[in-house]
Amino acid sequence: MNPPSAAWSRRDIWLAAGILAAATLAAYWNSFHIPLLLDDELAIAKNRSIHHLWPLTDVLMPPAVAGPSGRPMLNLSYALNYAIGGERVFGYHVVNLTVHALAGLALFGVVRRTLNSTRLRERFSGAAGYLAAVVALLWTVHPLQTESVDYLSQRAEGLMGLFYLLTLLCFLRARDDPPASAKWRMASIGCCWLGMATKEGMVTAPFVVFAFDSIFVAGTLPEAWRARRSYYVGLATSWLFLAWLMLAFSKRSVGFHQGIGVGTYALTECRAIVRYLGLSLWPHPLVFDYGPVFASGALEVWPWAIVLLLALGATAVALVHAPAVGFLGLWFFVLLSPTSSFVPVALQPVAESRMYLPLAAIVAGAVLAAHGLLGARLRWLIPLIAIASIVGTFRRNKDYREPLSLWNDTVAKCPENPRAHDHLGNALVHAGRMGEAIDQYRRAIGLAPEISRIHYNLAKALHDTGRPAEAIQEYEAALRLEPNYADAHINLGNMLFALGRPVDAQRNIERALQLEPEDSRSRTLLGVIDLELGETAQARDQFMNALRINPAEPEAHLRLGNILAASGDLPSAIVHWQSSLRIRPDDPEAHNNYATALAQTGRTEEAIEHYEAALRLKPDYAQARANLEDLLAQRKAAAGGK
Repeated sequence: MNPPSAAWSRRDIWLAAGILAAATLAAYWNSFHIPLLLDDELAIAKNRSIHHLWPLTDVLMPPAVAGPSGRPMLNLSYALNYAIGGERVFGYHVVNLTVHALAGLALFGVVRRTLNSTRLRERFSGAAGYLAAVVALLWTVHPLQTESVDYLSQRAEGLMGLFYLLTLLCFLRARDDPPASAKWRMASIGCCWLGMATKEGMVTAPFVVFAFDSIFVAGTLPEAWRARRSYYVGLATSWLFLAWLMLAFSKRSVGFHQGIGVGTYALTECRAIVRYLGLSLWPHPLVFDYGPVFASGALEVWPWAIVLLLALGATAVALVHAPAVGFLGLWFFVLLSPTSSFVPVALQPVAESRMYLPLAAIVAGAVLAAHGLLGARLRWLIPLIAIASIVGTFRRNKDYREPLSLWNDTVAKCPENPRAHDHLGNALVHAGRMGEAIDQYRRAIGLAPEISRIHYNLAKALHDTGRPAEAIQEYEAALRLEPNYADAHINLGNMLFALGRPVDAQRNIERALQLEPEDSRSRTLLGVIDLELGETAQARDQFMNALRINPAEPEAHLRLGNILAASGDLPSAIVHWQSSLRIRPDDPEAHNNYATALAQTGRTEEAIEHYEAALRLKPDYAQARANLEDLLAQRKAAAGGK
């Protein structure tokens, strides 16, 4: 990059863009294999609406149970990822990083054109390009951005940020290219709509663009409105679109019905916003999940409240006496306002990803202040800061590589966060450390006994360690807290059936089916229970419905085959047993039943192979051994007769 005193050519701009892209890749080179975390299960793994691209309406309007509900552009991006690579995380991380790099380039364009505006051109002379590149570079590789890039569900923040910056950049292009201004303004309005279709935080964009126009272009709010009234009406239409999306499709833990008071949330955000400011300047310690922990009263947060009030007051004064400086404060506070003011976000009152775009104001203010103090000497300091940021980001990525390390880190930093203990328990289960997992679940319940999911996870762990009575108690606790918890009904039904309580099991599975009628697992299990209770016709219907929903349900194929064979329809039974074995070749019962059918149709050698396979899988399988011995005896007798 040229030093600050030089004018920038197109070649310099492309060089800066290349350096920015290379630095971004260097910072996140070790992030491409980070696994699914937290909300990624709902957004990707359990989101069936991304499993196809057509009809497009299914993708753009995912159901309320899907993570990206009410966010059609976000869901479309996941669907495109799924179409190319299924659930393999590499492709999702490539897209997240690409979006982040493009947002950095858009920020570069916004800052460069802003510093070249009439209000600022004289002050920054030929340094506009250099300073813009520095702001974009430090913003892009800043360690505080890791959550937005590494955590796949936070693609919402990055993608919205890209559309936000493009909305402003296209507005600036319209200013700088009068012959094509109408096209650029239409593009700006289009980007604003796309941002609204990505995340609700885009709601502030029309206001921020209007404020930007009044400060850097038109000079006053009335003049900005007179000059571009139709443009602002076009931007405002995006609010109607967002309102429709939120009312029609979105179902989130945001609003005044979540049990968190306005005052409590506002006090909590005083501490959160000051923490964000501190992490912007010194990004340590970073925390993946702060948990649903709220301030208990004003006395607890008064130091942070004073700092916040002083910052707000300074912004208000600057908007009057130094509007260009005041705009940085306006950008910071307005962009944080949807999630960090008084409207409760009950499950996540503090999240570092919310600083994705607000961080740009802090970085820009710091860079421009340093330029004013140091002048040309700044160029010796920037590489050191950039390298330190890249190293910090690279190291933070390592925490995300393994759920166990990430949740251990989170619990160490936020020991009062029940969700962190819960997810650490899940990671310990995955690592086979069941005793430690149970301890973490119990700690989580001690902090938040009202969360049904933690009782459910503890119940699964207790069941897996051979403690069925305790497991049943925890499933029942989960269902007392959340009677419509379908998975808890299914698992409890499974356990009750295994313990010889088929009637109680049937009641739980039927309830699960009322909640999720298209769940093939529940239908299969209910069919098995119906068989145990002698209700063969009902069992047959359940198995057939299960296979209609999911043709790859092996247990349904096996059991339906048994019913068909008992009714004398051996050819149809053979088809289902074959299907069961294709899906689950290690099922000894399927091998045994299929072998019996083969023996009855005269295919003795094939039958022997399947009996032997059943015994390899289950050496104490008495029925298969008896069947094999009978068949071998029959073959021997037939050979002797000849």
